[in-house]
Amino acid sequence: MKITLQPLIDFVNDFDLNSPNKGICFNATIHFSSQFLTLTLNSDVQIININAKNINVIYLFSNEIAKSGIPDMFEDDHEKITYLFKNCLIIKGHSLSFGNFVVTIHPENSSCSEETLTKIHSRRLNFN
Repeated sequence: MKITLQPLIDFVNDFDLNSPNKGICFNATIHFSSQFLTLTLNSDVQIININAKNINVIYLFSNEIAKSGIPDMFEDDHEKITYLFKNCLIIKGHSLSFGNFVVTIHPENSSCSEETLTKIHSRRLNFN
């Protein structure tokens, strides 16, 4: 699944995040900010393209995200995604719970945990 949004392509290429065997899955520091909540946490991140709809999707995998209620999925047709060169991916969006929000994704390394890879594999099997 090849991503198609230029800011995502630049981000993945600049940080060398694409693995031939595992796709685009990496560990990052996530900063979430809205008028109601500011949160910093560590999370695995997966970036995929849904070919049938040509939508690029960013998933966050962290138990802290579920506890806080912040969004854990972002689509390029709903959120504005930009890239700050050699720094971070920036996602601007809106949710019912938090209103307008900004998420920044700062890569820490280019691989996900085995637990996350198992979740991704399980999700893929359920969609087939």
